[in-house]
Amino acid sequence: MLLYSIIFVLYIHNPDLWTYFGDFRFVNSIICDNRFVYVASDYGITRFDKLTSSWTPPKSRTPFPNNVKLIAQDPFTNEIWFVIPEALGRYNTIFEDYRLIEFPEGYTTPCSIAISKDYVYLSASGGLHQYLRLDKLTKSWTNIESLPQELEWFPEVSPYQYPWLAPYYVLDKFLSRYDMTCAATDGRWVWVGTAGDGLYKYDATTYMPEHYLLGVPARNLTSLWGDGEDIWIGTEQGVIRYNHITNLYTYYSPSVPDLCISAGLPTNVTSIIGNDKSVWVGTLAGLYQFDKHSGNWHAFTKFGVGAIHELPLPKVTSLTLNKETIWIGTEDGLSKFENGVIKEIFKGLPVNDIKLDSHDSLWIATSKGVFCKSGSSWSQFDDPDKIMPHGVYKILFHDNVIYFGSKQGILVYENGVWQRFTYPVYLPGEQILSMVADSVNGISELWIGTDSGVAVWDKSHNLWERYTQENSPIKGEVYSIFLGHEYIYFGTGVGLVGLKKE
Repeated sequence: MLLYSIIFVLYIHNPDLWTYFGDFRFVNSIICDNRFVYVASDYGITRFDKLTSSWTPPKSRTPFPNNVKLIAQDPFTNEIWFVIPEALGRYNTIFEDYRLIEFPEGYTTPCSIAISKDYVYLSASGGLHQYLRLDKLTKSWTNIESLPQELEWFPEVSPYQYPWLAPYYVLDKFLSRYDMTCAATDGRWVWVGTAGDGLYKYDATTYMPEHYLLGVPARNLTSLWGDGEDIWIGTEQGVIRYNHITNLYTYYSPSVPDLCISAGLPTNVTSIIGNDKSVWVGTLAGLYQFDKHSGNWHAFTKFGVGAIHELPLPKVTSLTLNKETIWIGTEDGLSKFENGVIKEIFKGLPVNDIKLDSHDSLWIATSKGVFCKSGSSWSQFDDPDKIMPHGVYKILFHDNVIYFGSKQGILVYENGVWQRFTYPVYLPGEQILSMVADSVNGISELWIGTDSGVAVWDKSHNLWERYTQENSPIKGEVYSIFLGHEYIYFGTGVGLVGLKKE
């Protein structure tokens, strides 16, 4: 087994390179200034740039915390103050960083905030301390019994101050209800947040709304597939279609998961592929097709309403597409969908991944190793050290090189030579969850998603980099990776993360 010497390049977190596409649909607080609309949500902070009409999270060297309850702007310094249950945050818009100042023990999360030149005032509804004052300079807390009269408080308004917003909730196309949670005025506009349906911008003269669905559900983004301007994202809750040019989202998932069955929508997605006609989605309940022409979903599953065909076992683990043929890996074998018919190829062996090589030979990764189908015959492909028969998770073909994600690291087969890269020397995690490769300007790179971050191998210079929670917004599992035109996208256990290409 041939191993090369290791060279690591270490990077610190650069907020200009990273973007976190969080789930900002659960809105708790809104503020507006001349340039931006800031939105505080259950999964961090985002903002709308009124100059460019685009949504981008504010840059920060440290990713914003979750569960942001309240947000306000300092009229004296232009800083942003925000509240999470255990602390007060101070975000500097110039240095693009924030600091947290913990509340005194026993303090209840405040419901309003006011800012003077020297102090920040917090008001809570009950608890050990009803009113608190923070000295901006010393960062010290003082419990006070009364408040100055001249203060301007955030939030400034509430949805209930506008009778024309009654009954103070909105309905989506599945008739799911989302309560209005907060509001902010911005000239002729009233911005209204909801508990799960994002943000609404109402014209106060015509009462007509403009709807903004913000972000990606923050759990287990198992699949990413690129389709021109769109990135299709598979999650536990359903499928999201994200246009990376307009930053707009289309959600194919009701707020109530059980409605997905009656609506014929996929949940618990494991894989996504497609062509110019359809998008195919593998799930733990079978196979789904999205018809691009009609915009309709079709279920091919034992349990889906209106099922047309049945899989031998509904739990799909992987998909690959060869012209009009869909190869389907399941937890119990391999099937083929062709000419409207699903045919079982073999049963009894879990399939983890499926790939086609340049000769259209079919390769499958299983718990018993790797098998190749050329023509009508199958053969097992093995490494000299007999590592692959213990289980392979992923297969990747790129530039006449084969990469295998095994239980003992990455195996590389190139021109009859084998290499192996293992945890913790090369990889940040033991389990291989995703792999993609790219060659640009003569530089060949392999991106590896693990259960504890990402490793990238610059083959041309034999350089390795790692991206984990220590130097990036990536935390934990990286289930999927997509190489976009401007960004490298990572589907993680806590949301969608983008690394800008340099």
